[in-house]
Amino acid sequence: NVTDASIEVVRPRQNGLNAACEHDLQNSLADAVPDLRIEEMFRWRPGLLRTYDHLLVARAPNGTIAGVLGCTWRACAQLSLLHVGIHMIASQYRRSGLFSELWRHEITEVLPREPYRPSLVGVKTYNPIVYRAMQTFARLAGGQLYPDVDTNKQDPELVKLATQASMVLAPEHAFDATTGALRAVGMPPDLYQDIPGIEGQPVRQYFQRHLNPGDRLLCLLRFPGFDDPAGAHQLFSSLAVALRYGRQQPSRSPVTIDSEPAMSNRGRGGAGMDTTKFLAAQAP
Repeated sequence: NVTDASIEVVRPRQNGLNAACEHDLQNSLADAVPDLRIEEMFRWRPGLLRTYDHLLVARAPNGTIAGVLGCTWRACAQLSLLHVGIHMIASQYRRSGLFSELWRHEITEVLPREPYRPSLVGVKTYNPIVYRAMQTFARLAGGQLYPDVDTNKQDPELVKLATQASMVLAPEHAFDATTGALRAVGMPPDLYQDIPGIEGQPVRQYFQRHLNPGDRLLCLLRFPGFDDPAGAHQLFSSLAVALRYGRQQPSRSPVTIDSEPAMSNRGRGGAGMDTTKFLAAQAP
């Protein structure tokens, strides 16, 4: 039951993450999500957990990890971008409502206390269920989602934003703006054994057509109304109510991991920018 899990907020970039806690999280995640190559992922990126501005850690009553949601603030095209870097649900908590509860906690407890409001939410994923979840968020919030996998007709403005987001989130990797595919960004490349979801579903077929195992789909959600604090509050409230009453699609899968290479100042330039200084100017 989702109510069995307690959620704590950890801020690695602000407060650090001691070695014992980091080791515990890595081992617990590997045990909680056996269908993904978690140990191998942390060997490729040993400092991954320290890169997040905030981590939501859901624990079962016995202290084991039930789920994790980790986010980082970036700047993209003069907009604040909330990059969802890791979102995992332990196998025994899938379809329990924990997916929705983590996001409800993010929306009601974390984001209102953050110095920035997200105009954009970005995810790099190999999981069609993540895309469907973002579709639900877009519908509830009146937002816009890229890419449009149902019509294959992309909004030109979103294409432009997604291209700029790719320069920020994966500056050294090729990006196909017509499909949303980021090439060879997954680490390790065989993190997933197969594309999650049900065979024959249109969204899964889109992933199968356009992604190789090491690729990820760049999903970008643009929220309206975040220049107005009252509008942002109303949006948070609406999403929180929707999530609480179960309108968010549950998940049978581990959900998502963003396992891109560590950012550098090389490539297309976005990753080396002074994000903190820019976002401070955008803070309410």
